[in-house]
Amino acid sequence: MKFLFVASGIHNNQISWLKTLKEKGHKVEYWTWKKGESKAGIKRRSIESSSFSQISSSFFKKLKNRRIRRVANVFTFPKRSFYREMREFNPDVVVARDPYAKLFSFLTLFYARTQGKKTIIYTQSPLHRKVGLFKKIFISLSIKILKAKWITPVMGDKKYPKFHHNAFFVPLSIDLHGRKTAENNKKKEINIISVGVLGKKRKNNLLLIKALNVLREELDFHLTLVGSFSHKKQERVRELQGIKEFIKNEKLEDKIIIKTNIPYEEMFKEYKKNDLFVLP
Repeated sequence: MKFLFVASGIHNNQISWLKTLKEKGHKVEYWTWKKGESKAGIKRRSIESSSFSQISSSFFKKLKNRRIRRVANVFTFPKRSFYREMREFNPDVVVARDPYAKLFSFLTLFYARTQGKKTIIYTQSPLHRKVGLFKKIFISLSIKILKAKWITPVMGDKKYPKFHHNAFFVPLSIDLHGRKTAENNKKKEINIISVGVLGKKRKNNLLLIKALNVLREELDFHLTLVGSFSHKKQERVRELQGIKEFIKNEKLEDKIIIKTNIPYEEMFKEYKKNDLFVLP
């Protein structure tokens, strides 16, 4: 079968999905809004925006209001050649990320349905959660119009029902190729690794460090924070600087190391150096 994934950018946590599909004999391509290199042998193609979208995007980027800029990004369209290229690739299954947040994702799935293709909506919204009436109607209409299944790697709180009967939990995974076990790790110090975008508040890097700081008298630990980082995003620069200042003020420099922008292929080595993975 042919699988086409469409999203703003290719995410490292999806690569095991893609590689497994390829290993099983399926053809996989990943088309992204953002430019970038192919990863782990997965063919990646950049989607070009239409002339109108380029003009409107350059205009809205000059505005200081971030909300307006974010709304403008939702209404970004690809060139008409995008749909011709989809026809030529002729996928059996199209998986698109966040169609309610990116109009081009919704249009991709809608076009795929008109061509008789199977469609899958991919988000990171919790499967079990409380959903308001408006959002419930919106989700139901989206699934009905697109005749889609919905997948998410986030289980959520099971005290709530699934947000839709056609939504399913599909966990993200990684093959560690001979991981450590408790039996072959006899040392007292515990090595902890946490992976996520550095300086992004919802990744809670500082929360993890504060928790470990509380435990430092009873736990001999070493923490490695690994994540992508860009100096272009000032709010993340400030957040990371605050994290570094906390580490320095609490005299944790010998217990915590921060590593940025490690290539995907090198991450296996980082995982294998550690005993515990924490996602705060």
